[in-house]
Amino acid sequence: MKQKELVSAVSRWIGVSVFSIHAVQAGDVFTVNSIGDQPTAGLITLREAIELANSTSGSIIDFDETLFSEPQTITLEQGDLALTSSTTINGPGADLLTIDAQGLSRVLTIDDANSTSQNVNISKITFTGGNGEAENPGDFEYDRGGCVFNKETLTLSHVVITGCEANVDGGGFFSLNAQVTISDSEISHNSTTFRGGGIKSDGGQLTITNSTLSDNTANRNVFAGGAIEINNTPLLLINSTVSNNHSAPGATGGISVYFNSTLTLINTTVVNNAGGGVLVSSNSLVNMSNSIIAGHSDGDCEFSNISAQSDNQNNLDTDGSCDVLATNHITVTDPMLGPLTDNGGSTSTHLPLPDSPVIDRGDDVLCSEVDQLGRIRPQDGDGDDIPVCDIGAIEFSFFLDELIFTNGFD
Repeated sequence: MKQKELVSAVSRWIGVSVFSIHAVQAGDVFTVNSIGDQPTAGLITLREAIELANSTSGSIIDFDETLFSEPQTITLEQGDLALTSSTTINGPGADLLTIDAQGLSRVLTIDDANSTSQNVNISKITFTGGNGEAENPGDFEYDRGGCVFNKETLTLSHVVITGCEANVDGGGFFSLNAQVTISDSEISHNSTTFRGGGIKSDGGQLTITNSTLSDNTANRNVFAGGAIEINNTPLLLINSTVSNNHSAPGATGGISVYFNSTLTLINTTVVNNAGGGVLVSSNSLVNMSNSIIAGHSDGDCEFSNISAQSDNQNNLDTDGSCDVLATNHITVTDPMLGPLTDNGGSTSTHLPLPDSPVIDRGDDVLCSEVDQLGRIRPQDGDGDDIPVCDIGAIEFSFFLDELIFTNGFD
């Protein structure tokens, strides 16, 4: 199918499969059966499980099904958790397990302290209350990555990163020279004094699919990136939402891309961020398709000294600023999207309203195979019995969504 060809082409360009899960050598299985952070005879805490996994590459950490059948919080009392070896952590669900650093430390550091690359997979956990500077003020690494600091090959799936802060970069998450894949996740309400309120990636590679970044803040007035800032990094977002993030006046509340980076947006919604929506500069490349960039206080797009190889197709904005090196561009006054809320799926999203100009206006060749809700694309969005891909992260279905609005359940 043409959609598969599109994703395959992107995968070849960045050098890995977009949806790859990194295999690790078989190790031991450690089951956490305590919500404490102090050693207790006969029980295994998460900290102890991680320490055991660090000595056995390829280990798996899981959680006692009975204990974690209802919501539990592990409150950190001894500083951040330090993961140094290839490990898979299978959480019970982001709604069932919260790891809270109480603002006294970062939550998790992933770094083996040498040049080798470890493969780490983490799923179904909520990280909160991280503050790296509180643990080691002025330290380069602890000034970055309020919740998570990463230097290894990392896959995050169905995680929530929220309520964390960093003194310099990456309020929620910071990655240095590492390959990172984030899917089906929420990164929200994180903050930083400088750049990357939600995420900062410096070198390496960052892929985000089916995820939402919202209500993050970067307080710097240059570049900033309220949701995401990348430097010398290929960034790929597919079926994702970047909404209601913030920066200082004159900076970028949404996505900031600079210094020989590459930004690729496919069926992504970037809306209502305070400041600019998307900034691409410093000889960086931008390829956007079937995406919404709309409703920003300081302009939807700012492209400065971008690569002439940039290619933007079938996008929609509200001020015409994204219509650069573009074909089939649409500019409207209002994309007509519903509020950011639970519309099904694993993350909050903006559902198009029934008369939205994004419905059936995408390019099927450039379209992703499913939307952020997991709904198959394309759908018939206007009731003419002809399925056509929508612009943005959510595919409106005339027969499903129109019925909801008609019956007043919006």
